Amino acid sequence: MTERDFDVAVVGGGMVGAALARALTLEAFSVVLIEAREPTLDWPIDSHDLRVSAITRASQHLLQNLGAWQAMVEDRVTAYRHMHVWDRAGFGEIHFDAAEVAEPDLGHIIENRVIVRALCHVLEAAGLAVRTSTQVRNFDATEVGVRLALVDGSTLRVGLLVGADGAKSQVREMAGIASRSEPYDQHAVVATVRAELGNRSTAWQRFMRDGPLALLPMQRDLFSIVWSTTPESAQQLCDMPEETFNARLTEASEARLGALSVLGARAAFPLRLQHAERYTAPGVALVGDAAHVIHPLAGQGVNLGFLDAAVL
Repeated sequence: MTERDFDVAVVGGGMVGAALARALTLEAFSVVLIEAREPTLDWPIDSHDLRVSAITRASQHLLQNLGAWQAMVEDRVTAYRHMHVWDRAGFGEIHFDAAEVAEPDLGHIIENRVIVRALCHVLEAAGLAVRTSTQVRNFDATEVGVRLALVDGSTLRVGLLVGADGAKSQVREMAGIASRSEPYDQHAVVATVRAELGNRSTAWQRFMRDGPLALLPMQRDLFSIVWSTTPESAQQLCDMPEETFNARLTEASEARLGALSVLGARAAFPLRLQHAERYTAPGVALVGDAAHVIHPLAGQGVNLGFLDAAVL
């Protein structure tokens, strides 16, 4: 294969895939982004994404360098200056303060859709080629290039194929890269809640018998919760009446933020550890959840993915 349509094809237009595509264009590579679904770029102003990310300083710098950070700040970003962690028995507590490390904050909580929208606008402004509503049917990869066949019948010739298509990566499977996957025997319940005493610019985490409860600060008196527990308990938490859920959540947080009340939907998703045996094959590379999936406990998942993009 001597002629190429693009230097790189990135499969997956989520946070990591979109960031990588933009980073590559800044390095003067020609890039095509392939995404199975049209991204949602508009939503009611008073709604909140159930999925949020705790963005580290390193990821913030990356997003600034990609030209996406300011749009995110103008949209909806919440800095947190403190983090408080304690255990169920009440004997162990630790508090982190940004002032102790001479930083303005410890990080930012940002809705995933806000990150995607900012990156999509940057990609559009850069004129990057995007193929949506299609997928890779198969590909033939060698050391000199990759020939892609898409489900819409078209073909592409590229120098490198990058799988940024999530934990169930088709690129990884088609490349024959095995992955080790083990369930944590936990599901994460996610929701947006209002706190009686406000968010105090603090991320809270309590370790309990069945898993940790994290409260991630959003605007004013709002938090995004990630409550890791058994699959059976997670289903019960999603199904119970709001009043009962509010009481259970307030009790689980020891009412340190006053009464907590859920806003809108609740959802649960299974948690697993997954790790690809290798991140590369001839003509192919994996980034983000296609390469590694970890527990949300430390909030590092997407940050590891952004660093994948930076390294590549």
